Amino acid sequence: MAATLKKSGEFLGCFAPEDLDKKNPEMGGWLKKSAHGHGYGRESAAALKQWADENLDYDHIIWPCAQANSASCQLTESLGGKIDREYEKKMASGSVWATRDYWLIKNHEK
Repeated sequence: MAATLKKSGEFLGCFAPEDLDKKNPEMGGWLKKSAHGHGYGRESAAALKQWADENLDYDHIIWPCAQANSASCQLTESLGGKIDREYEKKMASGSVWATRDYWLIKNHEK
């Protein structure tokens, strides 16, 4: 899902679900730096979560966040995310990130 400004269509970032056929799909997102702090990430993530609730059969969504990215952690918590686990994740570059997996439970209300 591309995140764009409603008025101009300017590209702000993207949010995506993965492993849609699994009981616990993974989701995440990214916004360009100039879009930070305006609520666009929260709006985009909430829209994607709502889409998943309405269209996917899942138990919970896994939303991994780098622990150092407090804005990402706060965004996920604002959607009701609860910490499942914390671990070190080795990236393709070889660097290691302290990571926190959140669970977002399916909202069954329509």
